[in-house]
Amino acid sequence: MNRDKDSKGYGLNKDKAAPKLLPIIVPMICTVSLVCYIAFSQGLQYLLSSWDYYLYIYNSIFSKGFMEAFPLLIPATPCFPTLYNGSLTIGFLCTCLLSAWLIHSLIKGRHLELGPHLILFSMALAIIPTLLMSILFWPDGQGKLTMEMAFGMSLISSIILVGLKVLRSFQKIIFQKEPKYNDQEPLGWAVIFWPVVVIIFVLIYMRGSISMIGSDALAYHLPLAASWFHNGSITRGFDIQYLYPGNAELMFRWGFLFSSDYFVFLIPFITAILLLYMVYKLGRVIGQGRQVALIAACCAITVPMVPFLASIANTDMLGVLFILLSVFFLIRWVQSNMDENSHFFCMGLAIGLAAGTKLSMLTSVFAIIVVTTFLIVRSKHIWRATGPYVEDVKLNMPWLLSRAGLFIFAAFLGGGYWYLRSLIEYGNPFYPVAAFGLPGFDLNAIVPINPAFISCPWKRILYPWTELTYDNPFDHGIGAVTTAIVVPALILWLFLRHRVRKTRRIGPGIIYAIAWITLIMFAWSEIMGMRHGLFMLMLCFVLVGELWFMIPTIWLRLVTVAAFLIMTVTITQSLAGGYAYSCLFNQGTTRAERLYVPDVVDSLPPSRILNAAGAAHHTYGLMGRDYRHEVVTLYREARPEDVFSYEARYVLLAKDNESIFRAKLPLGLVGTTNKRKEPIFSLWKVEELP
Repeated sequence: MNRDKDSKGYGLNKDKAAPKLLPIIVPMICTVSLVCYIAFSQGLQYLLSSWDYYLYIYNSIFSKGFMEAFPLLIPATPCFPTLYNGSLTIGFLCTCLLSAWLIHSLIKGRHLELGPHLILFSMALAIIPTLLMSILFWPDGQGKLTMEMAFGMSLISSIILVGLKVLRSFQKIIFQKEPKYNDQEPLGWAVIFWPVVVIIFVLIYMRGSISMIGSDALAYHLPLAASWFHNGSITRGFDIQYLYPGNAELMFRWGFLFSSDYFVFLIPFITAILLLYMVYKLGRVIGQGRQVALIAACCAITVPMVPFLASIANTDMLGVLFILLSVFFLIRWVQSNMDENSHFFCMGLAIGLAAGTKLSMLTSVFAIIVVTTFLIVRSKHIWRATGPYVEDVKLNMPWLLSRAGLFIFAAFLGGGYWYLRSLIEYGNPFYPVAAFGLPGFDLNAIVPINPAFISCPWKRILYPWTELTYDNPFDHGIGAVTTAIVVPALILWLFLRHRVRKTRRIGPGIIYAIAWITLIMFAWSEIMGMRHGLFMLMLCFVLVGELWFMIPTIWLRLVTVAAFLIMTVTITQSLAGGYAYSCLFNQGTTRAERLYVPDVVDSLPPSRILNAAGAAHHTYGLMGRDYRHEVVTLYREARPEDVFSYEARYVLLAKDNESIFRAKLPLGLVGTTNKRKEPIFSLWKVEELP
């Protein structure tokens, strides 16, 4: 029986006539939406506002000619300071990929699932052994969580899987491949899109490799990863940031084996490429052709947050990737009539990895669970007849409990450690967020409500065209393609879905339902930080392919191309300008100067430092070049008594609070930041502790 025939490609409906006005109305709506975005978007104006400044920087750098300055601006490539570091990292990567392929083969994965299986299982093998060791050596691994341990666990996994593969070969169990889709389909319009995407990723790499930026990355993502790398334990600090799930930081640790910690950004950089790949795979799994799915995936790069977050050590990208993987395997599970337990296990594993990466992923997880529950209730598996009457129809509890157990087990493997730790230590698995009356902090106190959307609900509704409160491309902005194509597709898809053959396709409705549930929950939260809605945006880009295929008019294609080029040109100039700025102003500076801390932190004996300068992003720099220091950064205003409370030996101060601390503490000046820059921060030693 061909379980996947409904997931094949589809064409225009020859059996059912569609309203003749739709091919005119839809492109018209998209055109009007694009024009309104260009006219009213503060995000577009923000990105274009620095054009003149970047031209000044370009002229400063290339004043003696392009060819003379360009070789000096070629970004460094990652390399290993020792053969041992290189062998360890390459060996770990190879064993994870080998194990992922072996698992794919052993569970008889099909060709369509090969890429998602490699992504899911390789990353799971990079994270789960460390989490299991943390549970075994409770509560933080007790110094056992070394890079050598991670490589050893991946190597053992590969050896075991190779043995199972050989055993199955002796039993003549042949690996079954699914017939491939027609990959000979011409790219057509896609040739306009993918070369531009390649150029953008080159610029992302150049931008990421020249400097470390991002307040969240420097405040706690990098400090967490560095401390775990340095100590071999999941150390916990002195504030709520240390209590969040940390799957991404476990991945970031491997970046510290390179010659420069600049290349920690390679994790989100590669993740961004995989995000676009998963948008493509979701399009393919619901029946879109190669050209249509590739165009939809390329358009996803126009969301400004994607290229900018890909150049810094940020966790959002990895969490969104896992959520997209869970949607993919949910669709595959439904396409197999809910008979393939491996698909359901993969969905649960991906959800666990996402929840173990970022707490904000739980809203997307909830949307997926709601849709999955609805699909299960409608399926034939959950009901069984014990007699001829209606009242004899009962729940199939063995089937339901076995699937629930499989899902919970897989999800716990992916991220259960973080929630188990919070439950045991604080009585709330979601700590530090208060939920269901359990102890914790009010979410709105951690992520303040955006005041621009409280006073007038219309500001939320009109956000796609106005992008209000746009202050940086890392947190806000959805882009022209989202506004011009995705928003109309999200609204009109229900009216357009009958423009395909009467053969029922499995998958588009699932994506549509999850997108709407996530959108409603996101809008209800009142936070409106678009970075927290990145999964919803990425999932909705699959609908770009739906709209592109259902309305095959030149008008709609030209609108899509125009919106794509407007955003890519804007993003390109911003990435190139940021890279040029870093080249111009980072030359001849030390690491401490770039991170804006005194140089002396690299030579002090290992100590505990209180960061009282009022800027959390100094945390990473204060750790020193070899991450020797333990840094206390409080997400409130620091007070002199905090030095005693946390037994700090050094304190970083700004000019405006020096007098307060010096009046109450015996402090001796150790060093200051470069006086060519403002403001100036100073590092003081606590001479005596009572």
